[in-house]
Amino acid sequence: MDAVLKLRSLFVRLKFRIWRVYKLFDEIEFASAVKLLLYMRLLILGIKKESENLIRVKVNSVSLQIPQNKVAIRIFWSTFVFKYHLPLNPGSEPQLILDFGSNIGLTCFDYSLRFPKAKIIGYEIDLKNFEFARKLNQNNPQVSILHLGVSDKSEWMYYDSSVDSDAYSLIEDKFIDERSVKVRVESVSEIFASFDKIDLVKVDIEGTELSILRSLNPIHVEHVKEIVIEIHKKFELEEIRSILERLGFHVENHEEHWSALRAIKLL
Repeated sequence: MDAVLKLRSLFVRLKFRIWRVYKLFDEIEFASAVKLLLYMRLLILGIKKESENLIRVKVNSVSLQIPQNKVAIRIFWSTFVFKYHLPLNPGSEPQLILDFGSNIGLTCFDYSLRFPKAKIIGYEIDLKNFEFARKLNQNNPQVSILHLGVSDKSEWMYYDSSVDSDAYSLIEDKFIDERSVKVRVESVSEIFASFDKIDLVKVDIEGTELSILRSLNPIHVEHVKEIVIEIHKKFELEEIRSILERLGFHVENHEEHWSALRAIKLL
């Protein structure tokens, strides 16, 4: 029996790896995928140093450049291989997409390729990430990147600049030190109120998801069709699910991400 279980486990792992390889070359040019795999391995082993140099890659026949560091390559993988940011219905045609936590702008870039009729607005708290995201999307007229954070209220706040650039999150005053950077944030309710209809909201704001959702009531989101949210504190997942359901959404676990939820408005 143990041998059968081991063989079954081996088969499942093998099938999963084959699936990952298939996904890897689904949209990314083969040479680009190999290049990124090699760069990541060299960076992890310390053979190659992280730098601001750019790596040119190709996705769906479109060339783009990303920084030569582990964070940028990790974000690229999340965006173009695992596609955590996509709506529940792949055949949908959103007209307005809000990207809370745009980082270096790859999700906005991908949205512009997939949904050429959509207006896409990205929100990013870090100035360096914001500038890179804006440059990356400068030839996409439907994309706007704002140097602005999203919170439960509109004010000036701080974030810790010493962490990895894909982990910047807003912090309380008592944690402010020389590594803290001041940034303007806008309340999620005010942002939502600025639009008549919002087709998709992607939320990846490094741990402040719960606070912004707690600040909402059903009237704030009555015109929001779908939310894709990454949750950074596992113990908050069920409360976030409960809040989204109370706000009138049908909520599903993301099939490829243990800590992501997809919420679509019930008719």
